[in-house]
Amino acid sequence: MANTLKHTKGSWKKVRIAHTKAEKVKWAIVKKSNNITVVDSIPRQADANLIAEAPDMLSALISCDKHFADLEDRFGLELSQKILRDLVRAIIKQATK
Repeated sequence: MANTLKHTKGSWKKVRIAHTKAEKVKWAIVKKSNNITVVDSIPRQADANLIAEAPDMLSALISCDKHFADLEDRFGLELSQKILRDLVRAIIKQATK
């Protein structure tokens, strides 16, 4: 499976931001690369957590896909493994389109 990533590669970190004491706390996703900082404001901490971990989760899914391909080449896959492999591939495709 070819992997052409079209997103800003990790690693990212989340930081807490607020401009004034009265302002609701917001979260930002920060990526520093080549002296450029990419920041996106995220209103909910849970969303910021998920987004910050997305590169690692995508990497794990790509590793799973490679593992399934190896298993399939060596032993074949059972139906439940094929279903899981297809789900992994669909998520990777959605994340990298």
